[in-house]
Amino acid sequence: MNSLNTLLFATDFSKGSAKASSIAATLAQLSGAKLYVIHVASLVDSSLYWQDPLLASGVDPGQLNGEIVKEAEKKLSEFVALNFQSDDENGLKDIESRVVSGGVAYEIIIGEAQRVGADMIILGTHGRSGLERVLVGSTAERVVRSSPIPVLTSRG
Repeated sequence: MNSLNTLLFATDFSKGSAKASSIAATLAQLSGAKLYVIHVASLVDSSLYWQDPLLASGVDPGQLNGEIVKEAEKKLSEFVALNFQSDDENGLKDIESRVVSGGVAYEIIIGEAQRVGADMIILGTHGRSGLERVLVGSTAERVVRSSPIPVLTSRG
């Protein structure tokens, strides 16, 4: 295996992500890799399906999306502070976080990993199965199946 210089950790703020964050932090500390932490914000679609009810109720979709991103940035900052930053000398030295939006989550995660030159993608899973997995889907599974970059998953 090549050395790990850059890691991308994707979070949805779930318990599974919190568990996987300790793996990402350990790998980053042991390898000295730069760690990118991202969250994919799900925006209100600009299709007519969403536009008509929102506009009829007086809600501006653009403003709503701005609020969604703002709240996601706040949650991401809190998540990073809770799960990656420590006061001791062994804490992570090279970490960057950002909220990304505007597409399909698994495609965005893979795209961001390629953009930053990640050697590995790390993310948690919900452990859904059966009908729940069919209805809700699995971003982690799609990342694993589609990514040209190695993926490490941790079941929550």
